[in-house]
Amino acid sequence: MIQPEEYFDFIKSRRVARNFLDKPVPDDLLWSMLEAARWTPVASGHRIHRFVVITDPALIAQIDLLAPGMVLGHPPAAQILICIDWAEAGYTPDDDYVLAYYDVGKAAMSMQLAAHALGLATGPFTGFSPSGIAELLNLPESWSPEMFLNVGYRDDTPTTTWRIPKVKVDMRDYVQWGPFPGD
Repeated sequence: MIQPEEYFDFIKSRRVARNFLDKPVPDDLLWSMLEAARWTPVASGHRIHRFVVITDPALIAQIDLLAPGMVLGHPPAAQILICIDWAEAGYTPDDDYVLAYYDVGKAAMSMQLAAHALGLATGPFTGFSPSGIAELLNLPESWSPEMFLNVGYRDDTPTTTWRIPKVKVDMRDYVQWGPFPGD
């Protein structure tokens, strides 16, 4: 059993990657990440998210054209696109079924933690043309592309890519314990 300190240190050590080594990711590691998504709790026990795994460098380059800023350095070895299958959900995106989007985020986090445990790096990305991606990947009509996870081995070589300044965060600044005081 993992000790609580080890678990929290593990979570704190995970980082978002935007630059990757030119090194392929073995399929079995990608399957392990997908298996982590499978074990993620979902709304009503109903699995409506679907995954598209891309490992072809030429296709990754085409996807990058539809998602400016997704890759700031060397591209990832793989991408996992998380989709919602609205036919399976029994809803449409217009129904505002927000639980579907929560499930996408939970699956992404499970896969990112699994990747970290496997020595891989990930970078989630949602700034892309959904219609362009759906057409490029020939997605079934009921599938909506929601989030990419770039996957590979992190390249820590200093680059001129944009970086967000690190800010120390104290969790107490973000939490209200109990109800807010009344008037």
